[in-house]
Amino acid sequence: MSMKRTLAVLAAAVMVFGGAVCPAMPSFTNASITASADEVWGDYEYIVFGDNTAEITKYNGSAANVSVPAAINGKTVVSIGYEAFDGNHSIVNVTLPNTLKIVGTCAFFNCSKLQSVSLPNGLTEIKSEAFENCVSLKAAAIPNSVSALGSNAFGDCTSLSSLSIGSGITEIPDYCFSGCASLKTVTVPNGVTKLGAHSFAACKTLESISLPNSVTQIGGNAFYLCYKLKSISLPDGITEIESNMFIDCVELTTVKFPKNLKEIGLDAFNGCTKLTNVQLPNGLQTIWYDAFYGCTAMGAVKIPSSVTKITNNAFGFYEGGKIPGFKMVCYSGSAAEAYAKEYGLNYEIIAPSSGDVNGDGKTNAGDITKIAAHIKGLKTLDGASKNRADANGDGKINAVDITKIAAHIKGIKKLS
Repeated sequence: MSMKRTLAVLAAAVMVFGGAVCPAMPSFTNASITASADEVWGDYEYIVFGDNTAEITKYNGSAANVSVPAAINGKTVVSIGYEAFDGNHSIVNVTLPNTLKIVGTCAFFNCSKLQSVSLPNGLTEIKSEAFENCVSLKAAAIPNSVSALGSNAFGDCTSLSSLSIGSGITEIPDYCFSGCASLKTVTVPNGVTKLGAHSFAACKTLESISLPNSVTQIGGNAFYLCYKLKSISLPDGITEIESNMFIDCVELTTVKFPKNLKEIGLDAFNGCTKLTNVQLPNGLQTIWYDAFYGCTAMGAVKIPSSVTKITNNAFGFYEGGKIPGFKMVCYSGSAAEAYAKEYGLNYEIIAPSSGDVNGDGKTNAGDITKIAAHIKGLKTLDGASKNRADANGDGKINAVDITKIAAHIKGIKKLS
């Protein structure tokens, strides 16, 4: 079995079996958390905490429309507890009170008919799997007061088509919206720094997602099986595109790569059959195996001179062998040239430009040092290097050329 298929099977298994059963009740060891035994009030079971607030631990009713009370027997309701509504197949609409602070783990897990829920301002936390597998839930508006989301909080909400994420969120955890197959557009608010692994995996109708500049990390498989995703702009703070991030995004055509990118993980764009016009940034160092495997529409790709490592099948291959018409554009003596030669791929060597004295594809202080050494007679440049060192084209190599190259490096005046 190929690496791609192995990973796909494993990912599918996690997505299918990982959310089928709500996890066991977490144990609390903090001695400051105390509560009385469960009491009954109408359709609700509840506990009272030491601060005279209450948590609903079980709903035993069968109503379609439910308004959770703000107080029970004079006790303010501040949380919906573990599995309180789990598996209720009668509820269609739920209104939560403004007193509520926490929606607990698996609180509404597998409420198959739940279509709407009003999340109140003042809510601070939605715990793991709180609404997972609510397959009829159509919309979720997470208020700005929420500062913490748990993993799988809305996982496999297959009818969820409207999503608003509040400004209080700083991290979208693993699997948070995975399997939300009806989502078409998502805006991630400024302040979010991380998207967890599988966070939007298998959102099969997702066409666009807007990411703020605050995002510096996106986990592996984050957009796995997002079949309809057409383009994405990755924030410049991201230094690594992790493994399988865009695997089988078959409609993806355009990616804006981060300018600070250092590494592209294994299978990152595997199976992105429409990906074209790939512009890899200077500073990129490592491209792992199968990173662009099966990207049959890519055509030519320019590999920056900064790339020092390219591993098996990173470019130029699909299940039928070598991709017809594929070509690597690279620098002489680079890792990319070595890769192309090793695998018998077409390649084209980039001619160094004016100012790039050492021919490494970059014009920087190293080139100025070489010119200065030449002028001082310490080390003579060869013919091709002399031509590139003559920045003003007057046939002489002197301090004027150094000045022009320095201005280019500083962005004051570009070399022609």
